[in-house]
Amino acid sequence: MFSISDVNYISKPKPDIFLYSAKKMKVNPLNCVVIEDSPHGIEAARQACMKCIALTTTYEAEKLTAANLVVNSYQEINLDSI
Repeated sequence: MFSISDVNYISKPKPDIFLYSAKKMKVNPLNCVVIEDSPHGIEAARQACMKCIALTTTYEAEKLTAANLVVNSYQEINLDSI
């Protein structure tokens, strides 16, 4: 698991933590999918050129529309739809 301390405490909406994670896993950011529950997290994923699934646990769906897919639960996730 990675933490914000790994990227000098640079927080979202900056994409640093997502890009760091992809680099450590040796995965191209274009091949990553992020699950987020906040507008700042969605923005960070977009800036990292990653697909984003928004989960409506913290914010209403209307505030998460910048994501590629918005779901109410993990059971609704369908990777084929993004």
